Amino acid sequence: MKTNLYELPTEGLVLAKVCGGNSGDGESESCATIGAIPGPVDAYALGDSKLGDGSPLLRFTGAELDALAARINAIRGAAA
Repeated sequence: MKTNLYELPTEGLVLAKVCGGNSGDGESESCATIGAIPGPVDAYALGDSKLGDGSPLLRFTGAELDALAARINAIRGAAA
């Protein structure tokens, strides 16, 4: 049975900012947030720092997040 990632508790979740976006200027305007959801499941939360603590969090398994990153790199023509 597959785990519903949106049912996992997020107590202890620490989000790190990944800044720079597509501008390369290091400004915080282009920050995403990401963090591992604590617990036994390989799960991550991804948000938008511009929305602060109220940002909705998308949730991915580690494999889903890896596939997303690979697909983004393929679309952009960037190396993985």
